[in-house]
Amino acid sequence: MLISPWGDEIMSFEANLSRVDAIAIDGDDLVLSDGNGLYQRVDRGGQPHGEPFRLASILMDTDGLYVDHDTGDYWVADDSIAQLVRVSSDGTVMQRVDGASQASPLMEPQGITRDPRSGHFLVVDDADASDSLFEFNAQGQLLDVIPLAMGGYDAEGITIQPDTNTVFIAYDDGDMITAFTYEPTGDDDIPPMAASADDPGGCVLSGLPALGLPRG
Repeated sequence: MLISPWGDEIMSFEANLSRVDAIAIDGDDLVLSDGNGLYQRVDRGGQPHGEPFRLASILMDTDGLYVDHDTGDYWVADDSIAQLVRVSSDGTVMQRVDGASQASPLMEPQGITRDPRSGHFLVVDDADASDSLFEFNAQGQLLDVIPLAMGGYDAEGITIQPDTNTVFIAYDDGDMITAFTYEPTGDDDIPPMAASADDPGGCVLSGLPALGLPRG
């Protein structure tokens, strides 16, 4: 389903999969995942390009998907192994970032996206774990962790609108999407992984007003 920033449905289509757990933009196409290791490429109207396909055999629970437009690589957030996995289009595993071994463990990785300005990856961890936003650099180094309870409960999906520095996070509880302004680590003078719980750290999310926005 394609919706406006205010939640109005623009269009929708039936996917040729048992379910859809993740979606990514790849040029003029979309790539869908059923969450069980099966993927489908479709056009923007939902018409499939070829048959459903698989990537790497280690991917069994895809909850987040991002396609690197420059390389064609897939970045997969896999819940069952608690890892971020970079896979080439031919299925070769190029990189694995282990969530459990991070300074702040990422145990339930869900949505994943990339900020094209900084190159940082943004991953949400759902409420079965920390219910937080994890920020990584391009090499997979953890930069910061931001609790997401200020916007809702049980974060599942994330995307970014780079021209406005707006991050949209989808919460399972209440079927709600919350918009935040986003400043990546390195764009401010707050040290990353700040010790104080009241200090948002190097990555800054700030809430946008949810009601009363003019439509246009």
